[in-house]
Amino acid sequence: MSSFVLKVIASIAMLIDHMAVVFLPYGSAGYNIGRGVGRIAFPIYCFLLVEGFFHTRNLRNYMIRLGIFALISEAAFDYALIPRPFWNLYQNVFFTLLIGLIVISFYDYIIKKYRAQPVMMNTLAVITIIAGCFLAVALKTDYSYLGILFILCFYIYHNQKKKMAICFVLLVGFLCGGVQFFCILALPLLYFYNQKQGPKVKYAFYAFYPLHLFVIGLISHLIAG
Repeated sequence: MSSFVLKVIASIAMLIDHMAVVFLPYGSAGYNIGRGVGRIAFPIYCFLLVEGFFHTRNLRNYMIRLGIFALISEAAFDYALIPRPFWNLYQNVFFTLLIGLIVISFYDYIIKKYRAQPVMMNTLAVITIIAGCFLAVALKTDYSYLGILFILCFYIYHNQKKKMAICFVLLVGFLCGGVQFFCILALPLLYFYNQKQGPKVKYAFYAFYPLHLFVIGLISHLIAG
């Protein structure tokens, strides 16, 4: 399936997840099912972020775009899910994706520059990974350090589907508990990615994130009176 199809699936899964969080009682069957379905979305976004890294014509603009949408989305994220504006104890997933993109950019540079110096290469690579995970934890971004490790997994084993699948299964198996374990459901979808883009409507998917959160938050506030 193309990146467009994956984005559509991820967007629907994310919508179901957020609707379950806002509108269904915590711990109910519907809530748990909705949250489980929602776990499909994030690994897909991480995977497509890495695809974007390898195919973008301008990495700096890619980072700027993620940063802009991270800032735009924060108010809608807090409005729908917290709910209070600009809550500093939990940040939206665009921040996680941005940090992950920065990490694999540095990692890529280090691997290429110090390939002939394996000790230096491995030392700097490990420092980069630790720094990225620490930053995600410190900023309290959605999915925290787990998101950074997902992105690294997809980067390191790019176009190596079997190794990527093993790495992803190990990460989920060792680091995901509870509903997060359902991230594993994204793997079959990623495995059948056909490396085709499909219709070019990337900004529609960027915009969908803050817009659907704003609408969910608005409906929730109207219901609450």
